[in-house]
Amino acid sequence: MNTKTIVMTSALALGTLGVFSSIQHQEVSQAAEISKAPENFTLESGGQELEIYSDPGLTQKTGRKLDSSTTSWKVFNMSFSDDSVGLPQYDNLKSGIITYDLGGGQWVQGTAITNNIDQCNVAEIFTQGGNVPVYSDSALTHQIGTLNNGIHDWKVSRLLMMANGFYAADLGHNQWIKIDNVGGTGPHIMRKAAIIEKNTTLYNGSGTPTGKVPETDVYRLFEFKILSNGHYYGRVGSNNQWVDMRNTLIN
Repeated sequence: MNTKTIVMTSALALGTLGVFSSIQHQEVSQAAEISKAPENFTLESGGQELEIYSDPGLTQKTGRKLDSSTTSWKVFNMSFSDDSVGLPQYDNLKSGIITYDLGGGQWVQGTAITNNIDQCNVAEIFTQGGNVPVYSDSALTHQIGTLNNGIHDWKVSRLLMMANGFYAADLGHNQWIKIDNVGGTGPHIMRKAAIIEKNTTLYNGSGTPTGKVPETDVYRLFEFKILSNGHYYGRVGSNNQWVDMRNTLIN
């Protein structure tokens, strides 16, 4: 797949997520042979006490939860709703949930930790201050400090992915922060590339309109900023070629 700037075309590799597996594994119960899950695939719960269900649609609770002392679980089967997301290799699936069978028809919501940041199309984490808490674990239970409010661009080491999107990011050496996925003022994932439609407004670095995007395509994003209106902007070319990230589609 090719990505573009307003003035040139640039290649960006997007592909399959890699799963970061910890050394501790536990099965919920004795299970039959693996049917759909990839070999050696694990669910990374981050110590979360996820509900266990008896059906892949997660409608029938068993009354039990995962053990919080175990962080990595063997997956035997995977279930996708009609339009599930979460693993880019299933690129025909756009929305919904993924669930995992941990053995014997014991289903939980899908989560995974990946350190393959490039293949997740992630450029950085962008923050705008606010004393963001930093935790020593992906479950975000043990706070060890706060981010420096004077720094806005953060390199990502690992991501905790849940069925409905990214949940937390490791900024290195088990320094985890919660990701804001609902358009608030918390830490945001910024992508390396996004689909931008033809005639989307371009702005300069101060927020003044400067033109329109010439054609619908996948465009590379070079840097990010927040303007006085509180919106996130990504630069797709020169300093006169910024787009409001609300007007982009994640690729």
